[in-house]
Amino acid sequence: MKKLIVYSMWIMGMYVLLGCSNIKLDPGEFRTYQSKCKKGDIQGCYASGLMYKQGIGTRRNFYRAKKAFRKACSSKIAGYTRNQYKNAACNELAMFHKKGWGGKKNYYKAKKIFYKVCANNYGKSCTNLGTLYRNGQGVRRSAIKATGYFNKGCENGDSKGCYELGLSYLTGQGVKHNYTKAREFFTKACNHNNALACFNIGSLYENGHGVAEDDSKAKEYYGKACKHGLKIGCYNYKRL
Repeated sequence: MKKLIVYSMWIMGMYVLLGCSNIKLDPGEFRTYQSKCKKGDIQGCYASGLMYKQGIGTRRNFYRAKKAFRKACSSKIAGYTRNQYKNAACNELAMFHKKGWGGKKNYYKAKKIFYKVCANNYGKSCTNLGTLYRNGQGVRRSAIKATGYFNKGCENGDSKGCYELGLSYLTGQGVKHNYTKAREFFTKACNHNNALACFNIGSLYENGHGVAEDDSKAKEYYGKACKHGLKIGCYNYKRL
């Protein structure tokens, strides 16, 4: 008997996909970025924040990472209002408030920052704002608002937003249940290396949800999920 697709997805709910930036985080460049940050350079603050966060070129320190992101986010330098590094730094700062890294959890501050950066059409912040509404963190739970922000995140290039929107259509949360739409948005996310999205397309094909059952297609997408680091994708690829 085939597994239900919803079960296949929710058991992987804690799988984390790391974002990326245009900055090469070379351990040897940490002091250079740190020095630039002290002079008020947004890119330098963002990069040093990431390096403190991940322990690259220095000891991991969430407090200092948060401080660096805050400095980049609050910068008033002319012409930087929509700068990619400023938006990225603000998004990181909001995540620190959400997670309680480098201080206490504060969903209200997280929401406020996500909202501001989403208004700049920074996709990741739109998706993160949608997550707050879906989970009722610092806001009244609303599947409709969550789906709206997932859609905006997806439209602005965030693969996680496309993935979450696919989930919304698959489970009928905030939108009418629609397997075809779910596959459409999972495909967008999968094309940007989102392993869970690839896995879910495989599940759709294996179970014949919205498409004709096709084990060869299912195997293809499970293989993509495996390639992008999802172990259950590897297992299903071998199983078929």
